[in-house]
Amino acid sequence: MGVSVSEYARRHGVSHVAVLKAIKAGRISREPDGTIEPETADAQWDAGTDPAKRRPPKRTTADTPSEDTGAASGPVTAEPVAQTGGATFTQARTAHEIAKARRARIQVQRLKEEVVDRARATAVVFRLAREQRDAWVN
Repeated sequence: MGVSVSEYARRHGVSHVAVLKAIKAGRISREPDGTIEPETADAQWDAGTDPAKRRPPKRTTADTPSEDTGAASGPVTAEPVAQTGGATFTQARTAHEIAKARRARIQVQRLKEEVVDRARATAVVFRLAREQRDAWVN
């Protein structure tokens, strides 16, 4: 059975506005009746949130120590979200870091003049081919 947006926000330790933003962004989903299934939403929230930006959950007077040992305090996993079929934040961050590393490697190769400029090489080959053709024609 699902809970309301404000109840889920209270349980998760965030504002109801943050929950509404997550729903709007597609990071968590609602049930057909408009409520939120806490376990499903927690898994979706954890998969779509940057681990470096996570805050420890807020403790309320109703929380017990057994409720505080949730996914936020456990190890972060990079499992894809089955409902949305998308990549997790960790996978997206990894792909982004790989792209940045490749771009940096290419810039270093350009500075060392190990990489040939394509436009310049094409122009040189075109000029040499034209000279060769003109020599054969004459």
